Amino acid sequence: MKYIKVTDPVWNDKDKGSITCMVTFEQWIDPQPFHAWIGDPEPCGRLIYLECVFGLHGEIKEKPPTEIKGIKKWLSGLKKVVLGK
Repeated sequence: MKYIKVTDPVWNDKDKGSITCMVTFEQWIDPQPFHAWIGDPEPCGRLIYLECVFGLHGEIKEKPPTEIKGIKKWLSGLKKVVLGK
């Protein structure tokens, strides 16, 4: 996928293994939330991750702790539903 603009990069975890950002792709008018990491199966995901790491799209912000707690709670609930535990 070809993209035009990347904004608002945020680290997804304390290990800094992935980034969430807003990406404007050629085929869409509005920016879309995008999750990028170095092992991304899509070449554009790997490229966006590296561009963010090297500062081409501004400073990568830290995810607020409350948001991380909320995601962990959501994942825990999802695990119970999927695994029945």
